Formats: sequence, C-alpha cells, structure tokens
Amino acid sequence: MKRILVLAAAAALLGPAPAVAQEPVPPPAPVPPPVPAPPVPQIVLSAKQVHRAEATALVLSGRSFRLRGTMTPVAAIPQQVALRIYRDGKRIRTVRAPVNTDGSFSRRLPAGRAGRLTVRPVHIATPELAATAGPKVTVRVVQPRASAGDGGPLVRLLQRGLARLRYAVPRNDRFDDATGRAVMAFRKVNGMARRYDADRRVVAKVLAGKGAFEPRHPDAGHHVEADISRQVLALVAGGSRIRHLSPFEVVSFPRTR
Repeated sequence: MKRILVLAAAAALLGPAPAVAQEPVPPPAPVPPPVPAPPVPQIVLSAKQVHRAEATALVLSGRSFRLRGTMTPVAAIPQQVALRIYRDGKRIRTVRAPVNTDGSFSRRLPAGRAGRLTVRPVHIATPELAATAGPKVTVRVVQPRASAGDGGPLVRLLQRGLARLRYAVPRNDRFDDATGRAVMAFRKVNGMARRYDADRRVVAKVLAGKGAFEPRHPDAGHHVEADISRQVLALVAGGSRIRHLSPFEVVSFPRTR
C-alpha cells in the first residue's frame, strides 16, 4: 500500500503541469508620423545706391553701397541671412543681416579698393527654414578718374552725366578730345583747375547730377550766352534750358601802333 502511494506521488510529479493563466500582450505602440522637412526659402538680393551702365553696376572706390533683399516664406522665430563677400573671386569675409518680419533685410557695405565685388546670400538651416542660397550680386568698384584714351563703363557714365547737364559731349564710350573739352567746360563752370582729365571731384559731381551752367538771362528766349570770365559758351533754349555748353578760348592779340 505504501508502495502504491509512492508511485502515485511520483506519477503526479511526472505528469503535465496545470496550465498557468497568461496576461495579454499589449499591441505595439503606433509609429509617429515623420516630421515634415522645413520649407526651403527663396532669396532675392539687389544692389542699391550704385551707378548703372546698362547691365553693369558701378560704385566709386572709397564709397559704400547698400544691399537689399527679401526672403520668403518668413518664420515666427527671427532668421538671419549670411552675406558671403568675394573680391575678384576670392572670399574675403561674411556679414550677417537679420530678416525682418516682412521678409526683408538690408546691409550697407563699403566698396573698398577697385575690383569686382560679388555677394551671395545664404540662409543657414534652422528648425523653421531649410538652408538655401540665393543668386549672387556683382558690383564693379572703379577708381573715380578718367583721361584721354580711357574707355569702359565709367567713361560711359561720365559722358551720360555731362550730357544730362547739357555739356556738349559725344556718347561713344571713349575719352576722346571732345570728351576732354566737355570736362574742361565743366571745370570752368565749377571753378576747378583747368585740365582736360576727370578726377574724383569731377566724376563724383557729374554722377551726382551737379554742376550745370546757370543762364544769366533765362527768360530771354532762344539765345547764346558767352561767359568771358569762365570762357564758356552756352546755347540757351529759353526758360533756363541749356541746349548745349562748350568751352572757348580767349585769344589776345598784341596791340599795334
């Protein structure tokens, strides 16, 4: 009997274990949707307070000019645009311009010495806006002087400015003898040294639209005025309108007995 009980206990131990209740496995957490990439802004940049000869923007050496631009879209958090500046193809420095709430930005730059300045606007990536670069802007920095034999955009601007002031000057983009005579007339009218070349004072004044001849008799209708003291001759069309103005030389003859 005792042996039967032992065998029954052993059989119970070797038999299958009773099933244990299992807790339900929770479903996997949903994968969050991917964060959308920030928008890529568009940058537009232009040079202001420069002189333009057709497609060429010029600024006189030693002066400054202003860069103005826009960036769209804008962000609630303030953004900045980095302006990378190159002179004759070599990067010289980087300045930053804060972007206003309307997307505009502005920065004044010194022109420095003569050469080709190129500026590229770059927005560094932020959580709100992606990184991007805008089209470059190029400004030609020129020495403010011109003389016989010179040509190019500065001579073109000088001739255009003299013509607007009604000085008799050709429009051939060459500093020829006729251009030199127009510069001489301008110098005489403005009390400058009587030379045929255009220095910084002449160039700056002409490009600023200053230094025109003022007729003494603006209401005399169509007439000619000769200013002997300054040795200039003006054809006046009436109402202070000068048709053209040119220099003349006073020749003195010895008195004969």
